[in-house]
Amino acid sequence: MVALDYKLKNNGVPILSNAEIKNHVEEILNNYNSDLLKTPQPIDVEAFTEDYLGLNIHFDNLSHKGIILGRMVFDNRKIPVFNKENRCAEYAPVRANTVLLDNTLLANENVLRSTIMHECGHSIYHAEFYKSSNIGVVECNVFQVTSNKSRFDNDFEFMEHHAKYFSAAILMNRAAMKILCDKDIFQGIAKCFSPKIANDYLAELVAKRFGVSMESARIRLQQLNLNCT
Repeated sequence: MVALDYKLKNNGVPILSNAEIKNHVEEILNNYNSDLLKTPQPIDVEAFTEDYLGLNIHFDNLSHKGIILGRMVFDNRKIPVFNKENRCAEYAPVRANTVLLDNTLLANENVLRSTIMHECGHSIYHAEFYKSSNIGVVECNVFQVTSNKSRFDNDFEFMEHHAKYFSAAILMNRAAMKILCDKDIFQGIAKCFSPKIANDYLAELVAKRFGVSMESARIRLQQLNLNCT
């Protein structure tokens, strides 16, 4: 894993802008597999997580109704899971440096990929905080992984934003997005038909090429100002 340069608060929480995370992603991908920056394609999230970051991936029933999508476990500990047979919560031992994923994600590849990269973002940026504070694990629910919240009131919300933005930035990296979303081509479609049609086609193209949801593709296009006008 390439060393990243960023500042920390006294409590270990990173001070990060979206622009810094974008730059970090390009440093990471250039070190991991530079072809991902040159050719628009889906990143192999399992290989990146296990082979590059050295993390474990494990699936379990993290909650009764699938509200909890993932946990990043930083140290050896017992984690609450839901036993479907007995219909009750119990504690299961989990190794340090494990991305723990809910079984419901196996039925939704796009959300699975997003959640894995979200937890990797926590691993990259927040290990110092969660280890030094003895909390040891971060729990991510559906809202935290899929929301587009833009206002943050505390350190935990900022850290969730770091992880969410990292996930989008590495699944749809800026360099490959600019190659795929050639504005001249799509501006032509916008002039012939409408910007909405061009942007719908753009979002569909991004979703299929990078293995993400249409909603994630639309948000990322807006973030990078790649929509047609």
